[in-house]
Amino acid sequence: MDWTLPLVLTLLLLIAGVYKRYNTGIIMGVCSLALGLLCRLTVAELGRVIYLTITSRVTLILFFSIILLELLGHLLKETGAMQKIIDSLGSLLGDWRLLMAALAAVIGTLAVPGGAIMSAPMIEEVGRKTDFSAGGQAAANFWFRHILYFSFPLFPSMILAAELTGVKVTVFTGYNLLLSLAGAALSFFTIFRESRHHSARLDKREGEGGIGRSWQQFFQSSAPILVILCLVILFQVLFPLAILAGVAVAIFSYLPRTGKPGAALRERFQKQVIPGIKFKTALIILGIMFFKHTLDYTSVVSSMAEYLVGTGAPLIILLFLIPFLMGIITGDNSASIAITIPLVAPLLVPTGAGYLPQLAFIYFSSTLGHLFTPVHPCLVLTREYFNVTFGEMLKPLMLPALLVLLLAFTGIIWLGQVF
Repeated sequence: MDWTLPLVLTLLLLIAGVYKRYNTGIIMGVCSLALGLLCRLTVAELGRVIYLTITSRVTLILFFSIILLELLGHLLKETGAMQKIIDSLGSLLGDWRLLMAALAAVIGTLAVPGGAIMSAPMIEEVGRKTDFSAGGQAAANFWFRHILYFSFPLFPSMILAAELTGVKVTVFTGYNLLLSLAGAALSFFTIFRESRHHSARLDKREGEGGIGRSWQQFFQSSAPILVILCLVILFQVLFPLAILAGVAVAIFSYLPRTGKPGAALRERFQKQVIPGIKFKTALIILGIMFFKHTLDYTSVVSSMAEYLVGTGAPLIILLFLIPFLMGIITGDNSASIAITIPLVAPLLVPTGAGYLPQLAFIYFSSTLGHLFTPVHPCLVLTREYFNVTFGEMLKPLMLPALLVLLLAFTGIIWLGQVF
C-alpha cells in the first residue's frame, strides 16, 4: 500500500483543523475517517476500527481516568485542599515559578496519559494570584510535567525500550538526565520571561508553625494525590482504581465538623461530587484513540518507517528522524518505541562503544516527537483547559526544546560515534 498520499493529506487536514481551533475530538474523528477512506478501508473495516477503539483497554482506562482526574481536581478546589497545597508548598519554596514547576513535575511522576489535567487547576490558581498569562500557565503545566519523560525510569515507554533492547533502564536515565535538567533550567528564561515585571517571591506566612507546620499541611492537603502516586508507583495499581482511591480520600477530607457526618457527606455529594463529573474532556480522548487505531490498522506508520530505513540516509539522521516522526504521528511514546527499535536497532553495532548512547538518543528522539503533537492527550487537554492557542502555549517552549535537541545531538556525535 502507498502510504504517502493518505498520510500527507490526513496530516494537512489535522493541521488545518488545529489552526481553525475546531474541537480536537471532532478533528481527530474526521481525520480518522479520511485516513481510512484514503487507504480504501471498507465500511465494515471502519466499523471494526471503531469497535476496537471503544473496546480497547487503553481507551477505557484513559477515558475513565480523565473523568476521575477532573473530578479530583474539582474536589480539591471545592474543599479548599488545593489552596492549602499551594500555600504550604509556596511557603516552603518561596518562589511562585518554582511552585508551578514543582506542582507540574510531581504530578508528572504519575505516568497516566492526559494526567496534565490534574495539575492544571493548581497551576491556574497560582497564575491567577500572580497575574501570570494563560499561555504561560499552559506552557508551564505541559513542559514541567513532561520534562522528566526523557529520564524518569518508571515511565512505561522507557521500561518497554529497556525490554526491547535488553539493556537496563538506568542506561536511558543516565544518558538523558542532563537533557531533563537542561530543559528545566533553560525554560525558566522563556516560560517565565514576563516575571521580570513583578516579584517572583511568594508571601511567606509567619506565625503558623514554620517549616514543620507547612510540611504537615502539605502532606495532609495533598493526601489524595499522594495516595494515587503510592498506589501506582509502588503497587502498580490500575490507573482508574488508584485515582478512584484518591477521589475517595478527597471526598472524606475537610468535611465540616459541625452537625452530623452523614448530612455533611450527603451535601458534599450533592454540591461537589456530582457537579464535578464531566464528560466533555474525556470525549476528546475517543477521537484521539480512534485516530491511533486507524493508523495502526492501515499500517501507514510502519510502512513509512520501513521506507526511511531503506533510504540509506546517514545513521545520525535515521536515529533522530524515524523515532521523532513516529512520536509525532502516533502521539504515543510506547507505540513509537515499539515500532522504531525493531527497525533501527539492527543498524547499530551492539559491541560498539557508541551503542548505549545511540539507544538513549533513539528514546530521546521518540519522546521529543511524542511531546509536540496534537495527538498527545496532555498537549490537547492543557490547551483546552487554559483556552489558549497552540501557538500561545508552545511559543515559550520552542527555544528550550531546540537547545535541548542541540545538546542531544552534541552528545550523540561525541559519545555515539555516528560518523
